[in-house]
Amino acid sequence: MNKLKLQKAGKQMLLVTILIAVAACVNSKETPKDQQPLPAPKPARAKTNVATTTAIATPAPAPTPAPAPAQSKPSINEFKIITPKPGDVVSSPFEFKTQGRIWAIDPDLRISYHLKNHDGSEIRSFQEHVRSDKGEYVAEFMQYSCPKSKTGTFEIKATQFIDGRKIGTDKYSVPIKFKPETPYVTLYFLNDKLSKGKPGRIVFPVERKNLLKKAGPKAAIEELLKGPTEEEKAAGYYLKINPGTRLGGLWIKKGVLDADFNQELGFCGSTPCPVEVGSPIYETLHQFCDIKKVNIYVDGRMDPFPGPYPN
Repeated sequence: MNKLKLQKAGKQMLLVTILIAVAACVNSKETPKDQQPLPAPKPARAKTNVATTTAIATPAPAPTPAPAPAQSKPSINEFKIITPKPGDVVSSPFEFKTQGRIWAIDPDLRISYHLKNHDGSEIRSFQEHVRSDKGEYVAEFMQYSCPKSKTGTFEIKATQFIDGRKIGTDKYSVPIKFKPETPYVTLYFLNDKLSKGKPGRIVFPVERKNLLKKAGPKAAIEELLKGPTEEEKAAGYYLKINPGTRLGGLWIKKGVLDADFNQELGFCGSTPCPVEVGSPIYETLHQFCDIKKVNIYVDGRMDPFPGPYPN
């Protein structure tokens, strides 16, 4: 009897369990989505500091310094050709003016002036030795003859020395045009009125229309020794060549002219010829095409220092 009761109770318990399970299953299918439990959140990843990681893992290379700009060699002389201007028309003698500044204290500066044809061949040149700490240099004129072209170049070379050591040479040039030359002889006389304000220039040209250049250098010197005319004297022209000076002989060889005068010429031959005596002779002779250099003699003795007048 008791055994039957136990079996019946067990069956009842099993039935209740089955019913409860079925009910739970049905309830789970009908639950709305918004009432369903949320899924468990995924564990968050640790944030990585990319900049920090990169800086630690691969250090940034140090920036490469920019290369220093190439420095050009500084000019030893800041020169300026004031006149002539590029393209100016010049005639003999032509005036020029230069100005410059030196970057050193008490230097030796050698300045040379060059007049050239269009093809670069030289018409005339001369050199000055300048010693100054002011740095300003002015030159006045150059006499020339027989350019081969209608155009050319005026060039200055400035060479600096310190304690006898050459520092360097700078060049400055301007293009110019040549005025057609006159066929007449030009004589050069001193003139104090015209030389005022023009340091370094003491002789000035006077044209002789009664004498053609084709008469030659001997005729030109003989005309020079006659001195200025009365009209020219009134305008301030004069000579310091002694009266009675005569040209004894004149020879030209390979562009070099030797002119021999008598003793009346004065301080030439045994001693340097004074610039007031030599310049009129030198400049009058340099107007001829085939003369590149002039030597002055007195009774066969050569002027030992042909300068500072251009030659």
